[in-house]
Amino acid sequence: MYLFVGPGTLKFKTVPQVITEEAENAAKHALCPSSPAMSGQEEDIFSKGGYLSLQGQITEVRGVRMTRTNVPILDMPLQCGGRGLDVSLWRDEALTDLYVGDEVLLTHLRPCRYNNGQGKFNSSAYTSVKIPEGQVQETETLLASLKSMTPATSSAVSRWSTSFRTPSSLAIPTTSWQNCQ
Repeated sequence: MYLFVGPGTLKFKTVPQVITEEAENAAKHALCPSSPAMSGQEEDIFSKGGYLSLQGQITEVRGVRMTRTNVPILDMPLQCGGRGLDVSLWRDEALTDLYVGDEVLLTHLRPCRYNNGQGKFNSSAYTSVKIPEGQVQETETLLASLKSMTPATSSAVSRWSTSFRTPSSLAIPTTSWQNCQ
């Protein structure tokens, strides 16, 4: 929502408004409801009402699917303290670049329990996806075609550097490749 102010805009002054602390807190809660952090180990996690936040590691990323009304949904399991929980991110959050092994903080999730006893978490209009710092690694990769490599052209091979998110367990040390022939 935008408010355009120009030379033709009329401005009015009013008397000072007294707002009670209760009304101010109700307005803050309506604009940004609370989302208590959960470990994922709670037995009654699906019976709690309201929103909650989860932090964990992504164990699988399935492709984004679309509903009939073209709303994107990303389903993914999240490992929270030794427990696997299913999460569905809807709309803009479904389009966030997430990778297997990412440690993420998901806020304002709604718990949902199905008739078969299974539960999952759905994102809401307030949901945010936060990726903690320190997951970006700088990597230098040697790009060359070994098939066309000759001693004369090996000195002309250039290096390519990029940044990407990956858990350290998936990082491949390039030092072991430097002496390959």
